[in-house]
Amino acid sequence: MRGVEYSPSVTTSASCRPPLDVAAGDGVLGGAGKRGARALKDRFERFVLDLHQRDGRFGRVGVDCRNRHDRLARVAHPVDGQDRLVASQRTEVRAEPLVAHQVSTRHHRHHTCQRQRAGRVNRNDPRVRKPAPHQPPDQRACLLSIRRIGDRSPHASSAVEHRHSRTYRHTLVSVPDSVAFVQPDSLEQAVESLEAYGEDAKIVAGATALTIMLRQRLIRPAALISLGRLGGLNRIERQDGHLRIGALATHRQVELSPVVKTTIPMLAETFSVVANVRVRNAATVGGVLAEADYASDPPAVFMALDAEVETLGPHGPRTISVKDFFKGFYETALEPSEIVTGVRIPVPRAGSHGVYQKYVTRSSEDRPCLGAAAIVRMSSDGKTCEDLRVAVGAVAEVPQRFPEVEALAKGTPLDESVARAVADGYAERVDTLADMRGSAWYRTEMIRVWVRRAIERARALA
Repeated sequence: MRGVEYSPSVTTSASCRPPLDVAAGDGVLGGAGKRGARALKDRFERFVLDLHQRDGRFGRVGVDCRNRHDRLARVAHPVDGQDRLVASQRTEVRAEPLVAHQVSTRHHRHHTCQRQRAGRVNRNDPRVRKPAPHQPPDQRACLLSIRRIGDRSPHASSAVEHRHSRTYRHTLVSVPDSVAFVQPDSLEQAVESLEAYGEDAKIVAGATALTIMLRQRLIRPAALISLGRLGGLNRIERQDGHLRIGALATHRQVELSPVVKTTIPMLAETFSVVANVRVRNAATVGGVLAEADYASDPPAVFMALDAEVETLGPHGPRTISVKDFFKGFYETALEPSEIVTGVRIPVPRAGSHGVYQKYVTRSSEDRPCLGAAAIVRMSSDGKTCEDLRVAVGAVAEVPQRFPEVEALAKGTPLDESVARAVADGYAERVDTLADMRGSAWYRTEMIRVWVRRAIERARALA
């Protein structure tokens, strides 16, 4: 992860538990194991980013969690130029970007109320310690330490450190000095801006993927070019035997569009299973094409439908077939200064029926471990198959389709044996990849299952 480093260093004693490697997911964090470790990293990173976006260009942050109630404490500048993150097996970190006095006040009120219920503290007693005032951070380099209330300094003495020793972590986060935000009023201006900034610019449409990459410091663009002011790029219409979807049409628009539902129902079905409704309300069709994420749902369906991508660049518009558009991991046939303007899908012939089968191995809102699209057209008497198109996604770098395997079904009744033969043909030809959703071998076996199911379901609809 560019710009973010997790490096462990251990200071422990014999009486302490074994040190935890938060980055590797060791221990039981919030009772979720490795998922808890990832959640801790993600939540802590969000806190750091939100804090430093307001206060400084780069900084270092540490957290001291010595028991389950001491989640956050006071924010202050370290006096010795060092910082530490102490993580225990019951570590919990707040994700909200709280300022120093807010954190201190919450902690103080919580424990004061507990002692007051036990009859040990009078809230009006002037001897009750008040939270320390907030100290503004340095504008050039912000070194912050979040520590327990009651410590005499941001870092305890050696004796105290030995007595309360834990595993220490630190996170270094760097934020760009400045990013240009360009809002062109026309596609031509957008192309000119993209050409001017070159590879240091990124297009902003729905920004669902771009936001994640910016947060995780995977990219550091010099300019963000927003297409939000461009009108007409979100239209969905049928023209000249094609269904045209504008690049700024959201997934939710495609899912609910009456034109899509009546023309190519499988397309509306596909977009309805992408992530969740919040993502679908923001993510755009042009964005999912330009990103070329192998684990997306729509590309496989576009491949099965023989779709074409419309683009605009310095040399004018051009049309690229989907089978030639995707080149590899996050790689497309787009030129450096080209912008996706829409996608054209030929309307399938009468009698064609298509389905998309999404298989996930984790949560229902996760990206697919495999996605299988099948389009079947039977003869007028329904006894023989006249056309079969199959595409699988999320199993390789790009969506996969094999016309020579599809030809096995033509002229057959397309029964279970034929569907199984087609599925086996795809499983043998796809060079599957491995990731957190499944191994290469597992994906190969799932191709046999889900391609057959997609064909059988499409055959049942025909």
